[in-house]
Amino acid sequence: MSKYKIIWSDKSFYDLEDTYGISAKESVETVESIINRADQLIEFPKSGAREPRLYDKLKEYRYLVEGNHKIIYRIEGLKVLIVRIFDTRQSPDKMRL
Repeated sequence: MSKYKIIWSDKSFYDLEDTYGISAKESVETVESIINRADQLIEFPKSGAREPRLYDKLKEYRYLVEGNHKIIYRIEGLKVLIVRIFDTRQSPDKMRL
């Protein structure tokens, strides 16, 4: 079985930086848990469910949940592109790519 490579988009990095606004200790733990959760996609890229709010897009988007965050991604060949880290405490209407 081929291992996939994880690529983080600029927006997903911004989302992770934004998570640091919580509190210093909690945010470091949260960011680490998000990164560790995303690492499962190296072996199991289709382990996330399809993102229902993005069905209308041309590409298939999937997500994993870690705490209060959705890790939104898509698969391109042997790459997994993390496109957003969405805080689920927000209104789902704010989910944008």
